[in-house]
Amino acid sequence: MDKNEQKKQQENQTQSPKQQQFQEPTLHQVQQQYYYQQPFDISSVQYVHNQQIQDPEFSQHLNKPVPYWRIWLVSFVFLAIHFVVLNLGGIIASAIKIATNPVRTQQEMINLLMSSDIQNWACVIMGLICIPIYIVFLEKRNHKFIGSLGRHKLKVGSVSSMSLAIVGSLGLVTCLLLLLQELGKNVIFINQKLHEYQELTELIISEESNIILQIVATVIFVPIAEELLFRGIVLGELNLRYSPRVVVLIQAVLFGLFHMNFIQSLYTFIPGLLLGIAYYYTGNIIIPIIMHMIFNLFGGVISTFLVGKILNYLNYIELATGVFSLIIIAVFFIKAKPDAKHKLQWEHNYPHNV
Repeated sequence: MDKNEQKKQQENQTQSPKQQQFQEPTLHQVQQQYYYQQPFDISSVQYVHNQQIQDPEFSQHLNKPVPYWRIWLVSFVFLAIHFVVLNLGGIIASAIKIATNPVRTQQEMINLLMSSDIQNWACVIMGLICIPIYIVFLEKRNHKFIGSLGRHKLKVGSVSSMSLAIVGSLGLVTCLLLLLQELGKNVIFINQKLHEYQELTELIISEESNIILQIVATVIFVPIAEELLFRGIVLGELNLRYSPRVVVLIQAVLFGLFHMNFIQSLYTFIPGLLLGIAYYYTGNIIIPIIMHMIFNLFGGVISTFLVGKILNYLNYIELATGVFSLIIIAVFFIKAKPDAKHKLQWEHNYPHNV
């Protein structure tokens, strides 16, 4: 033993008990203590919200995925609620209209029931009933799946880019309608469906109807209600089990089919894709709501009242930005791999008192 080691031992012996109590342990001592504290069955340990859980049965429950039947049941139940309430709103609006404006002939009653004001009032009544129901459900689901309500921080860049993309979707829709018109010259079925779509458009959007009511119904209530339903509830449920690509495709198809018109179902598939993609990129339900409002405003209300030249310039802008919309769709489906990070990766909230 050399002199330095003897000196260290003498210093240690002269230390007070209080000083020795706070002496830093050696690495070997720390490793011994660590291994001693580890449970024998390490595979049974789960950490949820920084809480150690050693119950094997509860550990199995943590990894149990949401059943498929629950996802589809919730989605179709809320789709059915939306459909029933919308038609109920039409009946209520018609009854009030007939009570305040008595009709004499059957044709007058048909014209009254098929007027654009009745359809718009039906949308307003639907929004007043359905929007609170959807918000309550999303709030409750957010207690179980943290982040599923879509409250990520809004960014100016996201709002501007997605707004531009939805304007571009109007250009893509215009191209699709032009293509269908060309096909309709030779295909009787498509030509018939185009006429039906034209009649439906005149029914909802009309120069004779109340412009304020049109804006309130088609630009405010319909976008809020449909986005809470399709992006908030339906896309959210599908997101619990399916990959982003599959989720965006399925919800866009359902969004198109729900409009129950062949032509409208075809072209609403395009904005349905972009609305779903925007929700994945931003994680905020406000973004698709704003996009939906822009689509209905420029695609329906404003186009009815614009003069020819201004409408043509607007169409050129929509067609030009359509390229940007196609790029966003292509990039999403290239990058959105099953394990890719996105804003809709939610955390399952388990009880802390386990």
